[in-house]
Formats: sequence, C-alpha cells, structure tokens
Amino acid sequence: MRPNSPLQKPEHRVDRLLLRGREVAEALGVSRALAYRWMADGTLPVVRFGRAVRVPQAALRGWIARNTKESINESETLGSSDPTQPGG
Repeated sequence: MRPNSPLQKPEHRVDRLLLRGREVAEALGVSRALAYRWMADGTLPVVRFGRAVRVPQAALRGWIARNTKESINESETLGSSDPTQPGG
C-alpha cells in the first residue's frame, strides 16, 4: 500500500469513514473510471448525501473480504489436480 493510502492509519491523518471515488481507486489499485463505474452500478456499497457519493471504509473492507477467494476454492474451480482423475 502506498504511504498515504486511505486504508492505512498514519498517526498524523484523520481516519476517514467515507471514501471518495479517487480514494477507492487508489486503495483497490484500479482506475478512477472503474471505481466510479462500480460505485454507480452498485458493485460497491455507497452512501449518498446530496450530490455526493461515498464508499464507507468498513463496507469496502467487507466487499474485499467477500470477493476474495482462497486458494483452495480456486483449485476446486479450476479442477482437480489429482493425477488419477481425468484432466488431473
């Protein structure tokens, strides 16, 4: 993570509860356009107030956890690595 990433907690910085699109993009390592698209289409959880749209930091962490696949699940999806099984 970069030194001033919104998901880090530096001593001198206020820990923001709501992140702007550019901060979400930086935290996830994606383009701003993709972050804003995910915010607009409901892929990412958002809070709206007035014209402002923000992503709650806690919700972003939860979204990451829900969308993280563990290696054991990935190997099941890719097929068996057992040489006695067809395709393995």
